[in-house]
Amino acid sequence: MFSEQSCTRLLRDENPELVKLIDPTVNQVSNYFTESGKDEFCGSATELADLMKAHSGVVISPAVLSQKLLCGHAQFCSLGYECSFYRTHEGKKIKIVRVHSGEENTNA
Repeated sequence: MFSEQSCTRLLRDENPELVKLIDPTVNQVSNYFTESGKDEFCGSATELADLMKAHSGVVISPAVLSQKLLCGHAQFCSLGYECSFYRTHEGKKIKIVRVHSGEENTNA
């Protein structure tokens, strides 16, 4: 059975720095923003899932997308994004803003 903790420990033995695995869904959202050149999004999880599907063919359920962004919030922020969740009379919304690219973050 896969365990992130045991996998991290194995990778850490080869590399003394702590290795943190990025959730694949979080990574797909980051790739969407990088490839599309967009710096921000404000809308529902359904709208984001539809944009990702139209852009790269990646199919993600809106419920899964929202859950993964909530659970992987720290990971997503570490990739250079600000992400917030809020409710309106129209439903749940997600606001994502690219603060800086991952490349800028590693050179700092």
